[in-house]
Amino acid sequence: MSEVKAARDALVASLFELSKAAQDAAAATANLYKASHEGNTGNVDSLNSLSKAVNVLVSYIDVNGGADSKKPEKKKKPEKDPNAPKKPLTMYFAYSFHIREQIRDERKANGLPPLSAIEMNAYVKERWSKLSEAEKSTWQKKYQSELKVYQKQKEIYIAEKNGIKPPLPEIPIELPKDVVVESSDSSDSSSSESEVEVEIPEKKEKKDKKKKRKHEDKEKDKSEKKKKSSKK
Repeated sequence: MSEVKAARDALVASLFELSKAAQDAAAATANLYKASHEGNTGNVDSLNSLSKAVNVLVSYIDVNGGADSKKPEKKKKPEKDPNAPKKPLTMYFAYSFHIREQIRDERKANGLPPLSAIEMNAYVKERWSKLSEAEKSTWQKKYQSELKVYQKQKEIYIAEKNGIKPPLPEIPIELPKDVVVESSDSSDSSSSESEVEVEIPEKKEKKDKKKKRKHEDKEKDKSEKKKKSSKK
């Protein structure tokens, strides 16, 4: 299955390179046409032949387009939101972009000519096939890690887009060390549950002072009673 995926990714990468090459060819054709009209009349015949070939191709497309004119128009793809989180590159694509720069630098340092798009894709595929399972596992872990981050960012993005506040992360609450937790048995004998009371240090201190005052008052009363009894 991984070989099929690698072949598919290589095909997509080739199509990207082909698209760029087509743009370069179009620009070169325009430059050639411009140069021929500035005095290089020897290229006029070849340009006329090229123009005729293009016209034949355009007319062929028009004929096929007219035959299929009854077909419903394709729906336009929705525009991508620039604020939406981007999917991470697959492990093969990430490796491909990483190794391409390395291959270019190596060939440049050795005085070798740059590779064509097809040659580069074949070179990348060959290097990928020679990687060990441990090396491929490193790229797989990198992809899985980036995918988890992407999924979390996507959840937040969708929630904010729909006007929903994303859920806060669950953070365990730790009580301070000086907080006293007391448990008191319930007065109901049929219930086995106990009520847990958390006592804050400030409140505990006040409570202790109150108990101390009561104790002192009791001792004072006792001493006064003793004095009175001794006088009698």
